[in-house]
Amino acid sequence: MPTVNVIMNRREWALLLLLALLWSGSFPFAKIAIGELPPLTVVLARVGFAVLDGRLPRWLAPRISC
Repeated sequence: MPTVNVIMNRREWALLLLLALLWSGSFPFAKIAIGELPPLTVVLARVGFAVLDGRLPRWLAPRISC
């Protein structure tokens, strides 16, 4: 069985910290949004952004024919 290097360098730690900040930053914004807007509106907006986030790169990417 191959061994796996588990030592993270500075860049990987920085990326992990950035990911943690971005991920945890959504919770205060969600709390504010639910306080200002109806919950269903917030849910629909978040789902809509997720769909765009998933499909937008495919729409912008050049078509590759196999």
